[in-house]
Amino acid sequence: MKKITLTLIALIFSLGMFSQTGNLGDKNPEKCKENLSLYTGYLTQKMYKKAFKFWNKTIEFCPEYSSNFYDNGVYIAKKLMKEKGLSDDRKTALKDSILWMYTENIRIFGENAKINGKYGYDLVYYKNDYTKGAELMKKAIDKSGDKSSSRVISKYSYALKKLILSKKTDCDELVKEYDRLSEIVDKNKDAKGFDKAQKAIDKNLGPCLTCDKLLPRIRAKKFEKAKTDGDLRRSVLSTLKKRGCSDNDVYSTLAIIEAEENPSANAFRNLGVTFYNKGSYNEAFKYFDKAVNSADNTEKEEILEDAMSYAQNAKQGSKAKSYAKQLGAINPGNTKLARFNETTILYKASKVAASGCATSAFEQKALNWAAYDIAVKVSSSAASKYKARFPTKKEIFENGLSVGGSYKTCNGISTTIRAK
Repeated sequence: MKKITLTLIALIFSLGMFSQTGNLGDKNPEKCKENLSLYTGYLTQKMYKKAFKFWNKTIEFCPEYSSNFYDNGVYIAKKLMKEKGLSDDRKTALKDSILWMYTENIRIFGENAKINGKYGYDLVYYKNDYTKGAELMKKAIDKSGDKSSSRVISKYSYALKKLILSKKTDCDELVKEYDRLSEIVDKNKDAKGFDKAQKAIDKNLGPCLTCDKLLPRIRAKKFEKAKTDGDLRRSVLSTLKKRGCSDNDVYSTLAIIEAEENPSANAFRNLGVTFYNKGSYNEAFKYFDKAVNSADNTEKEEILEDAMSYAQNAKQGSKAKSYAKQLGAINPGNTKLARFNETTILYKASKVAASGCATSAFEQKALNWAAYDIAVKVSSSAASKYKARFPTKKEIFENGLSVGGSYKTCNGISTTIRAK
């Protein structure tokens, strides 16, 4: 509410300033003043319907009053859009009015970064016009640079994603924009909204950032500087890791420098990834252990997720279980832990089914009873393949057994006799 009030005060203050110098027009300056006074009065009282009525009357007499006048019209129309019970036709009319106000503002007073950014944003938001919207927002960002709006950056990245999906632009162009937008965000990382802007960039432009496109740009533009610039180094390492591009000399070189310069939990984790990619698993998990032991509670869960996954992929079962146990102690409901446990159980079921202890075809089929018992605990669909391999009633009878009885498999697992 405080923010809305301050915004309104700013609008009215701007109108007061313009009332001394605005172009009252040649048609009827007195009528312009009269309607201007009425519309600003109702706007001050937040009576938006009446404010909009007299805003429209004002424009009849003095359409060239001021650029700010059109900004206020957009503000009022957006307030009216939030009213309950509006018909679809009314919503469409208000959207069209908003976009018309931008075009008139630009026609009369010319383009500027602020208007281009807002106009482009609303073209995407209201009309799904990704081509023109992206063009206008790009102009705004080109002009504003580090002063660009976080909202415009987020919506611009969304428009670019839509243009990629419709094949109206290509990934090479988007990789360039990812670099530029990320640099702007990084310079404003402590400002409100820019954390969301980075997430939007990652989400919308990320699919274009394949290693073959990303690495050459980092190597050419950032690699050497990142060796001595800690903030840039950490940013590059984070980007490469998120994009799955950690198996290269750029990542390993910067990870080693970072661990030496800033021996933190995240630096040790990066070293763990580096040695994992080299196949040096003992060294890798030594650094993952150091990362876990150095981390605070917030970091530890994420690091354990990584370590568990890498250990599982490296077929380091005991290490993976150790990380899983620690992860469970922190957050028993962790989704990656649940998937790990499910994978572990299904892997165990597959190993039981493939046991080499069977000395007959029947014993081999009987192993599927035990495998089914294990798999069904986490996935009935995964367990169904073992059920399809059960012995038939005839095979059970021929081996002197009966359905429902107890049975111990050749590898010593107790189970129940069932027919296919």
